[in-house]
Amino acid sequence: MPQHNSGNSKEIFERISRVAEEMLLVFQEQGMRKLPEIKLETDIFKDLGIDSVEFMDLIGLIEKEFGVSIEPDKAATKRTFADIVSYVDELLKKS
Repeated sequence: MPQHNSGNSKEIFERISRVAEEMLLVFQEQGMRKLPEIKLETDIFKDLGIDSVEFMDLIGLIEKEFGVSIEPDKAATKRTFADIVSYVDELLKKS
């Protein structure tokens, strides 16, 4: 069940990185790519090597984790985990 805990960027990052790692683990198990270290400054496309479809899958998993709705046009502007953490924190503060 999603937990709403606005204002805690560290916890938001930990939860988002866990979701991303779970998704990337599937890729690793399929021999598609290595599992990189995820940091706030990690570029989701360049550093993780995911494409736009995989990115939208990740956004869907984040929405489910936090019980928020991320607009596709807003999601498209997010490149790093810091960008996503900030945006999710903003959404949680509004809910």
